[in-house]
Amino acid sequence: ILNVGIIERPPSEKFHAIKWFEDEIVYFTPPDHPFAKEGSIEASKLYETEIIFREVSSGTRKVVKEELERLGIVFERLNIKIEINCPMTILNMVRCGYGTSFLSKGLLLRELQEGSIVQVNIKGFSAKRWYYIIYPENSKLSFLASKFVRFLLSKTGKEIAV
Repeated sequence: ILNVGIIERPPSEKFHAIKWFEDEIVYFTPPDHPFAKEGSIEASKLYETEIIFREVSSGTRKVVKEELERLGIVFERLNIKIEINCPMTILNMVRCGYGTSFLSKGLLLRELQEGSIVQVNIKGFSAKRWYYIIYPENSKLSFLASKFVRFLLSKTGKEIAV
């Protein structure tokens, strides 16, 4: 039986949901990439570089695709070098100079601080999503699940009514 879960999109009505935290997806490059020196680029510049993307079923990819299309980018025209289902592999590939990518900023903080990658702003691009803590609507959280949810919420300053 599922006591509690964490998802990256609004849940169905079958679940009680607590909005947990907002995630920002950013575009990043290796430090020696031409875009890294520019700091900010027009979205159309993405056609000029190789991009490493998450797999087709990825929530990250869906959010990025929708935002790029909103900016007028034809997603299918991008030079997608490879699709990978592991964010850490994508990070390592970009660090080694095999392309550029989009990932959650929280996953990249250490590398951004170290300078092994560089965040590049895309003018007009804002890819954010909420994570939700969910549990079945018609059930009470178990003692341990309740403690776990309280722990998660303590990190964001939110409260739980269980």
